[in-house]
Amino acid sequence: MLFLGTGIEQARLSALVEKGFKSAQAGVAVQKSETKYFGGETRVEATHVPQTIFIGFGKPGAPTGELAALAAHLSATPSVKWSKGLSPLAAGLPEGASVQTVFLPYSDATLFGLLVQGDNVVLAKQAGEVAVQALKSAASVQPDAANTAIAKAKFAAANAVDGRDGYISVLGPKVLEGADASASSVVAALEKVNASAVSSAANALLKSKPTFVVVGDVNLLPYADELGL
Repeated sequence: MLFLGTGIEQARLSALVEKGFKSAQAGVAVQKSETKYFGGETRVEATHVPQTIFIGFGKPGAPTGELAALAAHLSATPSVKWSKGLSPLAAGLPEGASVQTVFLPYSDATLFGLLVQGDNVVLAKQAGEVAVQALKSAASVQPDAANTAIAKAKFAAANAVDGRDGYISVLGPKVLEGADASASSVVAALEKVNASAVSSAANALLKSKPTFVVVGDVNLLPYADELGL
């Protein structure tokens, strides 16, 4: 059993853990099995909500810097306020629609995805097409664009550990896999990433079966193949 604490000295945390679990009996070790990802499709009818499409991919195994860099490359969130941003997603998005990248690393797998929302079905579909095309274009990302994405991913990782939630989400998986759990180790992993690695990560995702979820008007929202998946 592993414990990760924030805002507490290691000695104090160790003493509290020892006190709280001193009467606990050792159990049988849990057999660790390899994580598997299957993908699939779900359609949820809902009213009075943004028309929503989620395109997700699961990558079994310990988290890697390539997916973090890919998420940074596709992110439509601008680095400067009041700017539209230079992401391959940002330029093609219609007004009234948005796309957010999802990057959730765990100790034994990573969820990568694109959350698409629009004020209506037409906008959601258009934004979904832009999102899929941007992911496909990342399969041949240029070195300059990859370097920019890696720098953004480094900043995001370093900034995340300043808060409790980010600290746990970024370093927690490393603790669970028995790796070096420090902000510097996260940044060091990203320094090993290059354009070829980012392109390979995008290619691998595109070859896998996605998790495709729509929420809203299920009769009109597109299916995965209609977006080019």
